Amino acid sequence: MFKKGFFKYAGVYSGKYNLIMAYVNRNQDFIAGATYEPMTDSLPSRAEDILYGIKYAENPLEFEVDIIKPDGNIPMEQMQEIHEWLFGQDGWKKLFIKAPDYENIYLKCLLIPENIIKDVGGFVGFRCKIRNISGFWYGKDKVITYTKEQINALCNNGADLIDGKYVNLSLDIETQCNEKIYPIVKFYAADEDFGNATHFSINVHNNKTDYESDLYCIIDRGGSDKIVSMDCKWGDYVIEGKQSQLISLNTDYDLFYLEKGINNVYLGINENNDYKPPSYISFIYTPMLRVGGF
Repeated sequence: MFKKGFFKYAGVYSGKYNLIMAYVNRNQDFIAGATYEPMTDSLPSRAEDILYGIKYAENPLEFEVDIIKPDGNIPMEQMQEIHEWLFGQDGWKKLFIKAPDYENIYLKCLLIPENIIKDVGGFVGFRCKIRNISGFWYGKDKVITYTKEQINALCNNGADLIDGKYVNLSLDIETQCNEKIYPIVKFYAADEDFGNATHFSINVHNNKTDYESDLYCIIDRGGSDKIVSMDCKWGDYVIEGKQSQLISLNTDYDLFYLEKGINNVYLGINENNDYKPPSYISFIYTPMLRVGGF
């Protein structure tokens, strides 16, 4: 149980003002986090509901906290500055708790003011509500990378490609959320990876049993090595500081995403009998964790 400690919110460490989040016994239970609404329907001839899925987004994590200065009062000249930091944010900000059980995890949240806490000497803190963007906490980004040597080993240097074009990459996604995980897909195409071609293209296709999703990217040779970062959440990619829109190969498919567990991802690296794997390709995602309130 988290009882008291410093925290970091919106990039500012609370020790700057000697403020801590403190456990106060209010004789109530804490929310479990990631509660959900089942999407169900019933047929007249059946006694049971049909379950179509789970909607985690319907119940984002929300709970009350106390932020106090344990060694005295908050000077009046700091009140406005602290208010602006805690409650003047214009979007979801990361909240890190400086406690062993919460190391390397964070919330994406807003702090909503409720009351100012006073004693006989003056202002000592704030009671506020944490409203998270989802029902989950977030963990440190995980990176799954395949190098050219590993890709070559999987497909016998291009001799054993699936459908003459694809190599299968196995991605084990560790998260406690069953919703779609939109990763950042980053690959490095060295000048030698282009071969004799003026363009380098790559497509990534997820062919799980219940859905298909993909993305496509083509880059010019341009006389230099290229690092390309494709953001599947926002549907764009960045190369040499220039931002462009990602292309889906098939409008019947969703833009590339991953799911909890093993994902068999087809990496397209052969065009017109020209086998061209990248120097490496990485899949970067943020795990979502069911931690709850404190």
